[in-house]
Amino acid sequence: PKTIHIFGLSPFPSGECPYIDNTFTITLSPLPTINSIPLYDSNSSVIDRTYCDTDGIKNDGILNIPLTQYDSTLKGTTQTGNEFYVTYHNSLNEALNNLNPITESLSNNPSIYAVVRNQNFTCTSPPLKIEFVVNLLPEPNPQDAYLCVNNITGDAISAAVLTSGLLTGSYFFEWKD
Repeated sequence: PKTIHIFGLSPFPSGECPYIDNTFTITLSPLPTINSIPLYDSNSSVIDRTYCDTDGIKNDGILNIPLTQYDSTLKGTTQTGNEFYVTYHNSLNEALNNLNPITESLSNNPSIYAVVRNQNFTCTSPPLKIEFVVNLLPEPNPQDAYLCVNNITGDAISAAVLTSGLLTGSYFFEWKD
């Protein structure tokens, strides 16, 4: 903080109207910064923005995502005090004006915005646009197949082609009996 003194000087001859000494304080505060969230990270301890539709409701690509799990990533390691907090909003305008903060988002919302704020000052980070990816669960639809075997040896005489109904090359399969 920096204390500034202000003196009111009178246009009248010296001594007729004494000056008044007042002070005010200016506190400089750096703008909060905001860190990005990775789209995908194979390290399970990293919270990323890619999900599988595992809510058990429908395999529709819509998932309710709790947003506060991203607070520490967005604030980073240097903004750890209680004075820093994150708000999430459905639009850029709401983020800029701190209107209608949300705590969770449906993934069918194309994008949300996050802002790191300092509760002691009006300084904020620029809004960060966040987009989520929710992958549908694979829904294999295998077709029945027939396999001819030698009754004596049990060896297969012909091959059976098993199809999953899914795009080849996009999935890995485990076949179990």
